[in-house]
Amino acid sequence: MKVEISAHARRRLVIRGISENTVLNTLRNPDNILFDEETGYFIAVKKINNKLLIVAFLLINR
Repeated sequence: MKVEISAHARRRLVIRGISENTVLNTLRNPDNILFDEETGYFIAVKKINNKLLIVAFLLINR
């Protein structure tokens, strides 16, 4: 699976002190995956140190 992280997301990761590896781990091993019917995004959720990391993503066939 190829993952592309947007420039906006990279800036937000720096601000929040979250590593890209943590995001990739959440995508590969989520505790739960939800689907937002309004936006069409999938939402990966993972509990890390008593906090929830929520990652919105799209699946694109290339």
